[in-house]
Amino acid sequence: MKKDLEYANRRDVLGFFFGLFFFLAFRISSWICSIPMWLTLILHFVIGLNIGWFWATLAAWLLVGIIHYSLILFARWGGNTSTPNRENKNPYSNGKSNSTDLQNPVDITFKTDSGVFNYRVCAVMKHNGKLLAMKNFSSPYYYLPGGRVNMNESAEDAIKRELKEELGIEANVIRPLWLNQGFFIEDTTGEKFHELCVYYLVDASGTDLVNQPRFAGLNTKNKEIFEWLDIDTLNGQYLYPLFIKERINELPEHCEVLTEREY
Repeated sequence: MKKDLEYANRRDVLGFFFGLFFFLAFRISSWICSIPMWLTLILHFVIGLNIGWFWATLAAWLLVGIIHYSLILFARWGGNTSTPNRENKNPYSNGKSNSTDLQNPVDITFKTDSGVFNYRVCAVMKHNGKLLAMKNFSSPYYYLPGGRVNMNESAEDAIKRELKEELGIEANVIRPLWLNQGFFIEDTTGEKFHELCVYYLVDASGTDLVNQPRFAGLNTKNKEIFEWLDIDTLNGQYLYPLFIKERINELPEHCEVLTEREY
C-alpha cells in the first residue's frame, strides 16, 4: 500500500512538471488558456480528483496549441510576404511609390493611433525670382517637389530619385538647407502628422524646366502639376510648408534645424 502511494505521488509530481514544461514550451497567448489544466491539478491535490482529468485537459490544451501554431505556420508559408508599394509624392497622401528599385523599396512612414510619421525630402528650386511648387488632384494647396525616403536610402539619393521620377531630370543638388520637424494637421483629411523633412537647394538652370511656367509632371496617375510661383507673392499662396514663405529669400549656408508646430 505504501509503495502504491509513493508511486502515485511520484506520478502526480511527474504530471505537474510535465504540464509545466509544456506550458512554458507552447504558452498559447496567455495563462488563461491553461487554467483548466491547473485547476484540475489543484483539485486533485485538494479533494482527490482523479488525475485522469488533468491528463485530459492537458491533452486538449496541447491539441489546441498544435492547431494554433499549425495555422500560424500555414499562414506564413502560404501567404504573400511581398511589400506593397505606396505613393511617395504628396506629404499628406498614402499611395504607391514609383521607385524603380527592384528590391521592393519601403517608404519610411507609418501610421499610429496618434497620427502619421513621415521621413521626407524636398527640393527648393529657385529661378529668376520664382519658386517651383506642385500640387495634385487630391490637394488644394501647393507643396515642394519631393517625397518619402526609402528604407536604407540616403536623403540625398532620395531627392535625386524623386526628381528623376517626377520631372525626369538629373538633379544638381547644391546643399541641404533645413531639417524641419513638422507637426501639422492635414487640411483635407484632418490627420495629425509628425514629419521629418530635409530640404535641399537644387539648381534647375541647366534643365528645360525653367522655360515652362506651368507643366504636367511625369506621374499621370496623380495628375501632378508644377508651377513657378513668384516669390514676392508667396504670402498670398496656399503653400506648405509655411516657413518657406519667410525663409526663401535668406537661404542658409549651412543646414539648419527647424521646428514647425500646428498642434
